[in-house]
Amino acid sequence: MHHSHHCKLYHKDSPINCLNFKKLANSGFYDKTLFHHSVPKFLIQGGDILTRNHDVDDDGFGGPGWVVNAEFSNLTHSRGTLSMIRSKNDPNSAGSQFFISLSDNKKLDGKYTIIGDLIEGDHVLSRIEKIPSEYKQALLLCRIAIPDNENPDNWIEIDLSLIHISEPTRRTPSSYAVFCLK
Repeated sequence: MHHSHHCKLYHKDSPINCLNFKKLANSGFYDKTLFHHSVPKFLIQGGDILTRNHDVDDDGFGGPGWVVNAEFSNLTHSRGTLSMIRSKNDPNSAGSQFFISLSDNKKLDGKYTIIGDLIEGDHVLSRIEKIPSEYKQALLLCRIAIPDNENPDNWIEIDLSLIHISEPTRRTPSSYAVFCLK
């Protein structure tokens, strides 16, 4: 399958990080990896080799086995900017994970190495942005009560108050329980 280049890399501003990214891309490291984290209007994260397995809990922890130093520049984070992810405490810890900004993220300037920009594919960003989170998808499969013609043994009651709900809800505690198919 032929992939055309949809992003331009800033070799002058971040030569080491761009080379690292190209090396990973050309070697097939990124093949079949997923965007494992998406925050609408903020950013989407990808580049983790552990997203290839079926264990969601380790997503976000994978890397190539080496790290590269930060290369901060005067470039600014805006929609379509491609930047390297690093650990919170160590700027010189970028590996393979990257993020694409979905809006102007000026507060990230000078804290993350910007390696490029998407030159096409904004429609793809928009589609990824609209995909509901696993939490929202799970809720879509739930019912407030078990349907009459269903066998109750096939359903499980879930207490939503135990699940972290990111959007503040105005519900009474009693309406937190929902039923999902086992």
